[in-house]
Amino acid sequence: MISFFLLLLGCRKQWDPDQQFSNEVSEIIQKREASVFLNESLAKDRLRSLDRKLNASLHPGLEVSKFNDLLGSLGHIIARKIENSSEWVTVRYDWDDIVAHHFTVDSPEYRYCSKTKPYVEVTLNEVRIVSINWL
Repeated sequence: MISFFLLLLGCRKQWDPDQQFSNEVSEIIQKREASVFLNESLAKDRLRSLDRKLNASLHPGLEVSKFNDLLGSLGHIIARKIENSSEWVTVRYDWDDIVAHHFTVDSPEYRYCSKTKPYVEVTLNEVRIVSINWL
């Protein structure tokens, strides 16, 4: 019986604090990497969802107020014409401006979106969308 106990004590691993610390650090790093990957995946899913929503919602005839709710006011005016006391404007919206409107510039969605992608050019009058050119 005593020899069995001594055998168990001899086979038992010694606690190594350095190894334990290293294991814990590795575990923390793995959890953080998984969290970053999950957050990035969720943000990219929300960007794809926004793109689908805009493609389904934007159409000629849409009222300007509803259009502004969808895209915001950060478009770049490309052309402007006044005809018969009615103003017609062509505006280009970049993807990052739309993402900033829907999320924020501090959001993961904004961090992962393309900052150089033109998204859409829209011609509108004072009341409605006249035409849409997807870029």
